[in-house]
Amino acid sequence: IWVDIVTEDDCAEGELKDYRVLYLVGEQIQRNAAVAIRKWVEGGGMLFSPAGGGLRDEYSRPLRTLQEVYGITQSQLKRAHRTMNLKVELPRQAPIDRIYPTKAAADLGIPPVDAFAFRQQFTKPTGKVLAYFVDRMTPAMVMNDFGKGKATLCGILPGVAYVKPSVPVRVFSRSLEPRSEEHTSELQSH
Repeated sequence: IWVDIVTEDDCAEGELKDYRVLYLVGEQIQRNAAVAIRKWVEGGGMLFSPAGGGLRDEYSRPLRTLQEVYGITQSQLKRAHRTMNLKVELPRQAPIDRIYPTKAAADLGIPPVDAFAFRQQFTKPTGKVLAYFVDRMTPAMVMNDFGKGKATLCGILPGVAYVKPSVPVRVFSRSLEPRSEEHTSELQSH
């Protein structure tokens, strides 16, 4: 699979015409890029976004441009952590929730996934709900047909959940540099 980085300026300048799928990361996006993405999906593009979904503009004001694309009317994003260092905080984090796929989504191979750091829930989605949070009532993932295209908004950070098991827990000193194994053994014996 060919992967490329597409900037907001690329989107706004019409460069999406060369792509079939866009993985949109982040809560904030330039308004002109959101408008271009909306038109691109309507024309047949496939959009996927983890929590955030470009639902705030570059000044962090609410941006409704992509709501209809995702098939949502309202969403609420809760952050357990403003930032998270992958090697320091993530290995010690407990999940803040978990999503469970609907039967149809499970049949497509979507597994249950833990939520770390971000949790975005959707109120009265108009799109098809693919997963719910642990309460089995709150929508956590929505897919929507929009024009000739499709858009999916996932209310967690699935990439973080995927990578977490591979990040080792380490003891760090004040400088955040890993301590040697010898020093770690000394600490454990005292």
